[in-house]
Parts: sequence; C-alpha cells; structure tokens
Amino acid sequence: MASLLLHNIFDGDGMISQFILDGRSVRFRNRYVRTRHFKHGQQSSTIRFRGVGDQIPGGFRANVGRLPENVANTNIVNCAGELLALWEIGSPHRIDPETLDTLGSTDFGGRLGYLGAFSAHPKWDPDTGDMYNFGLDLLPTPRIRTFRIDRHGRLTGLASVRCSICRGTTTSR
Repeated sequence: MASLLLHNIFDGDGMISQFILDGRSVRFRNRYVRTRHFKHGQQSSTIRFRGVGDQIPGGFRANVGRLPENVANTNIVNCAGELLALWEIGSPHRIDPETLDTLGSTDFGGRLGYLGAFSAHPKWDPDTGDMYNFGLDLLPTPRIRTFRIDRHGRLTGLASVRCSICRGTTTSR
C-alpha cells in the first residue's frame, strides 16, 4: 500500500471514529472516508490532486484553475437519518452508520449546483429539525448560496449572494 506525504493538515484524508457504548462494554471502530483522493493514495505515492496546501507537481501552470480535492475531513453530521462526512468546498459523502463504509457523495439530486459546495458547519432549527447551510460557488459566477434541508432530506435553495467584486446582487430562489 502506497501513501502520500502531505505537508498541510487540511489536505489529510477524513477518518471517522465510532464508539459504541451498550452498558456492558465499549467497542471502537474507525475508517477512512473512501474519497477519490484516498483511493488514489492507496495505489500511488504521487500527488495527483491539488490540495489546500499541497500542489500537484508542475508549479503554477499545473495547478492554476484546479480546485482542491474533496477529502471529507472536516465534520460528520446526521442529516435526515443519513450520516454525512463534510468538507468546506465539496459535496457531502454518505456514510453507512453501522459499518462506516463510504456510500458515495451526494449533491442532493443535483440541487447543490455546479461544484456542489456544501459547508462543513451546518446549523439546525431546534423547532423544525431542518438543517441550514451554505456553499461557495466559484463558477460560473462567484457567489454564496444558502440551503435548507428538511427532516426528510429534501434540499431547497434559499438565497444566492453574488460576489460584490463581480457587481453582484442578492437574489432569492
């Protein structure tokens, strides 16, 4: 098994740890989130994807226009009965809560938009159980989009705020 030498903590692969307390014993399990970045690192010691701090070989020209790879390493949340591994600039990865197997990424049926950016720090409405979050879209127009996910997992776009440098305005959806 190969491993990549990364120089930035934000570029490390996400790992989920689980403690099961049943009143008689404590069991522990952990597993890496099986992202594209993780799978590549299992097969090669070369950097194929750009990170937040680590760049692919080739300098500026090789890295310009490439977004950092989603490593699902920032937060784990329970959303509408699903366990999601989150990262700041990409789609959530669905995780099986029993086995911690990675079930794949989700863009909530295409509703996250072009890049699928979904912040790793959502908030919940204590009365409705709805989850609120935002995502940063860089393309085609830089903007912040806000979302509501109801307790059934349906995502609704709430508002989009364009980058002020781009002569943006606020629009509702």
